[in-house]
Amino acid sequence: MADAASPEAVARIYEAKGRSADQPLIVHIASMDTSAHWATDIPEYAITLARDFWPGPMTLDLKRSDLAMDFIAGGQETVGLRVPAHSIAFALINEFIAEGGYGIAAPSVNKFGAVSPTTVQAVEEGLSSYL
Repeated sequence: MADAASPEAVARIYEAKGRSADQPLIVHIASMDTSAHWATDIPEYAITLARDFWPGPMTLDLKRSDLAMDFIAGGQETVGLRVPAHSIAFALINEFIAEGGYGIAAPSVNKFGAVSPTTVQAVEEGLSSYL
């Protein structure tokens, strides 16, 4: 995971995953209120969906703001935003935002194109040079 507004931090994610930088990453945020940092012209239906399904596993793909630069959006005109339901992830994001951050890029821990690991040992083996 990384500061979604930091090109250097996000570059490390792409490097660790062996993923092309033209593949966007999801930005995990704390609430619909914090989506305004990352997205513009948010349609009413997106606000309704967020109220109904966030926190949860739904990602909204919205017109990106100036903060959502090419390195996080993969060069696309949109940015994917999600408010996770997991209590630890949610607490981490809230703490990061309280410290002045705007969102966290947190993809799965597998190498790009590989099956997601299911044990700590498998994660360590796959990403040990980045831990």
